[in-house]
Amino acid sequence: MKKSAQLSITLMRHGLSTANQAGIVQGQLDYPLHKEGKEQARRLGEFWYEQGRVYETIICSPLQRALETAKVIASTLSIPIIEEPLWMERRFGEAEGLPYDQVRKIIDSLANPISSTDPVFNNGESEWDLFNRASRAVQLILQKGWKSSLVVSHGGILSAALRSILGIQSTISEVRPSGFIFNNTGFTDIAFDPKTSQWQIISHNAQHHLELE
Repeated sequence: MKKSAQLSITLMRHGLSTANQAGIVQGQLDYPLHKEGKEQARRLGEFWYEQGRVYETIICSPLQRALETAKVIASTLSIPIIEEPLWMERRFGEAEGLPYDQVRKIIDSLANPISSTDPVFNNGESEWDLFNRASRAVQLILQKGWKSSLVVSHGGILSAALRSILGIQSTISEVRPSGFIFNNTGFTDIAFDPKTSQWQIISHNAQHHLELE
């Protein structure tokens, strides 16, 4: 990335995990990368290397699927990794470890929608708590003042982080609120100008590295 007064941040989702492959809800359960996920991370690292991308640091969720992805990128680009629990995926309570289809049936069978302030699946993380955690995670990066940083995390928390940046709060009762798609190793480039306090979304959920032959 070119040097600039702006702070450049890349939000990236981990590679395909074994649970992703099996259609299992992960939340904060600690599944490793699937072999395809390792290949996705390798291809992205090489793609960025050829682009000449430079990051000061990688801020990473400590969950295996994110940390393994970060290590592949870090090895290719020679970047230090900082593990940050704020970037862990949303806790999905009793839904964690269940097949997606089963969880969808549970949601569809609910007599009343879940409030954005209520825990999901009995002891999970509420939408409100997720939004606030994501806001703190973003704020921490801005306080550090890194000129260019890469966040390797998870779809749910990354979507919440992007909504917090744009000021989009949950206004209706949903288990998973409207948000932003982050595919496996999909990345979103954003920039923040400390002088004007303005954000710029440069690209979202890019996967150019997977489109190359």
